[in-house]
Amino acid sequence: MCEATDVPDATVTFSAHTIQSGDASTILDDQFCQNYFPGGDADDCKSLRTEVQTEVRAGVPTLEVGDRSLPAMVFFHGWPDTAAIWAQQFEYFCGSRAKSTTRYFCVAPSNMNFNPDYPLAEKSDLFLDVQVDKFHGALEELKLKDITLVMFDFGSNIGFKFAYRFPTILGRVIVLDTPMSKENLNYWLDPVKYKASLFYSGYQKGNVEAYLENNDTTMSVNMNDTLGAYSMAVNAPYTLSPPCYNCTIAPQASGIGAQTGWLYNTFVNDAEGEVWTERLAPGVPINEWEFNMIPSFPDTVPLYFLFSSIGVEIPYLQWIKARDDGSDWDHLQAKIGNYSYNNDHWFSVRFSAMTNKHMEDWLKKIVPDVSDDQVSSTSYPHFLTFSMLLFVEFSLVASSYFAF
Repeated sequence: MCEATDVPDATVTFSAHTIQSGDASTILDDQFCQNYFPGGDADDCKSLRTEVQTEVRAGVPTLEVGDRSLPAMVFFHGWPDTAAIWAQQFEYFCGSRAKSTTRYFCVAPSNMNFNPDYPLAEKSDLFLDVQVDKFHGALEELKLKDITLVMFDFGSNIGFKFAYRFPTILGRVIVLDTPMSKENLNYWLDPVKYKASLFYSGYQKGNVEAYLENNDTTMSVNMNDTLGAYSMAVNAPYTLSPPCYNCTIAPQASGIGAQTGWLYNTFVNDAEGEVWTERLAPGVPINEWEFNMIPSFPDTVPLYFLFSSIGVEIPYLQWIKARDDGSDWDHLQAKIGNYSYNNDHWFSVRFSAMTNKHMEDWLKKIVPDVSDDQVSSTSYPHFLTFSMLLFVEFSLVASSYFAF
């Protein structure tokens, strides 16, 4: 673990943008309700959408809602999604219609090449450390502090790196379905070994190849074939079906867009010394890293891990429970008719009510001014039963291709 001292960021040059704050937004106008809200573009979502603002902060396009004097909640999205994925969390936690006990000012920035109204990033910028620095610049412009950071899928990979570099502006972190690993770090952290690993041979390799070829069709086929095939294999049609599978995400793209694949390429891009581990943590050898995503996690930032589909290692869950700061984890399970869903990666969208309630319950426990006398006890039991051990170990194998 590390002390709460920010890691100095490298000098970053932000590309000029073509959209301005308040402009029309594809992800807000065409995806926010239509792909990420139950009932689609219904009146209740239209009402919510009128409160959401399109902004550009330090070169980063964002969706924002709420009074900036309120506590800050920031959301990092993953692949293949846009910042619009947080529509139902915006409804529950943010703005004048918030249902949660505490209302928040909410911000959802777009990853580089994940906003169709914003130009492609310079190739030289397409590294995770640069993405972290860009997000930090946006939040610094807003002068946010004591942030509740919510992160999902590849947004968690970025978010863990953000916590490592800039812990002092964070108050707490909520991680949805994307854990870190404490095992097999050699192949996680070495680009050559990672490229030769079984983990990389799945859809990640296809994403990298589509990105390098700049082939939008290859990217869409890889996404639909891989995620669709996995969903059918586990007899759960929505398990890994992306809510925005038919969206235009990268600028000037057909479908999701090949240029969203830069996130995966960063792990194998070892040309000319551009190794991501060295860029993120200069001078920290990989044999000193505690996790596969960051060298260490700050002692001062409590963490809540809510998971459903992704394989989880027992040592990671034990590490969370051992932290003496209120950090915790839960396994989300839902039932529709006679079918029990305990492996839906996009549960924050398809089971938003359960997700939001788990998040709020933990926040009530961890933040003094959000606490009340009655916190729901709907969480999954907090002990590693024999059945839980079997589930975790099975999930680790079955979901190894889809960790982020």
